[in-house]
Amino acid sequence: MLLSNGRGSTLLGDTPSSSKWRLLYQKTNPRDTDDGLHPQNIFRLLTRHKWKNSEQSIDINIKKIYKSASENRNESNGVFLLGRYQNADNLYYAGLRVDGNIAIKKKKNALYTILAVQPYFSSAQSYDRINRPNFLPINTWMGIKMQIYTTPNGVEIVLFLDKNNTNEWKEVLRVQDNNDPILGAGSGGVRADFMDFEFDNFQVQGIDKDTNL
Repeated sequence: MLLSNGRGSTLLGDTPSSSKWRLLYQKTNPRDTDDGLHPQNIFRLLTRHKWKNSEQSIDINIKKIYKSASENRNESNGVFLLGRYQNADNLYYAGLRVDGNIAIKKKKNALYTILAVQPYFSSAQSYDRINRPNFLPINTWMGIKMQIYTTPNGVEIVLFLDKNNTNEWKEVLRVQDNNDPILGAGSGGVRADFMDFEFDNFQVQGIDKDTNL
């Protein structure tokens, strides 16, 4: 992660051949990082503090999509907020997919479950890994917000978007997870896949909700 004038970003562009990060990722994960050229392909940012019921938001600006040869690059990639992160195999996340859909997912014991997904950034064409690898706006600031809280029936996750970055939030997706939900407090955070992006105003706060289950 880079920081400049209070604004964060992934690495932007190619990593210099002499960079220690290029050499490290070339050795440890050449497949997903284009042989160390783009470590930002697997960007993950986690908070030290943990929350149970929380609201987090971020402003993002996608700068570039990378057509990596990795088989892990697919339509489900994108930019997401992470919630109740226990470890890499147990968490919720919600956000924008490169195929133009918005989604809320759970990863429990390393198994992914799509809790909710629907089209948002419409296109007459369908996603194609080679020819049409992205339907998300480029060089456009927008906001993503996620609320997550325990209810008597499970865990509720709500996704909001501020599409024009005008601080006008709209609820776009809501789901109740009542099938083996993740109940413990966990870290918040941000995930981005195979892209350069900038971000600003990342905030996480606890929210007061009924936590009886």
